[in-house]
Amino acid sequence: MSGPSTREFFASTPILVDWCIVWRVKAALRRQQAEQAVCAVNEKKRLDLSPVQMRREGSIDRKDRMFAVIRTGGKQYRVTPNSVLKVEKLEGEAGSTVTFAEVLAVGGEAGTTIGNPLVSGATVTATVVAQDRLPKIIIFKKRRRQNSRRKNGHRQPVTVLRISEIKAA
Repeated sequence: MSGPSTREFFASTPILVDWCIVWRVKAALRRQQAEQAVCAVNEKKRLDLSPVQMRREGSIDRKDRMFAVIRTGGKQYRVTPNSVLKVEKLEGEAGSTVTFAEVLAVGGEAGTTIGNPLVSGATVTATVVAQDRLPKIIIFKKRRRQNSRRKNGHRQPVTVLRISEIKAA
């Protein structure tokens, strides 16, 4: 049940039209259509989110997910199955498998096991998604009143991993 277009309506109406109001109404309709399109896109994005991102949005309950704390590259990471994380550069091409034996803690529905210092027999398996580099960090050194400046840049190489499996002891 669509009515006549704006032009037909005002062409048939013998009154003076305030085109500013017409423009505002049309703009409001365009905004409403744009908001509906954005909502549809956001719903599609929500289906493509990783479990970590879904948990941040409140879609996944934290307590019934298995997790592990691993150590690699001098840092500790809390990981869950299918989570994606960037770690210090590891050897391996995209698609290869990496196994972490340095598991500090494992938890899930049955409870949490904390190692002393490691959980014996626990392993975490991950797939290498890509070898990447972080954004450039600028190092700028200046000695005042001496016309001495030095500018360097550095991009840290990282490995992007997707956790595929967590095995508890």
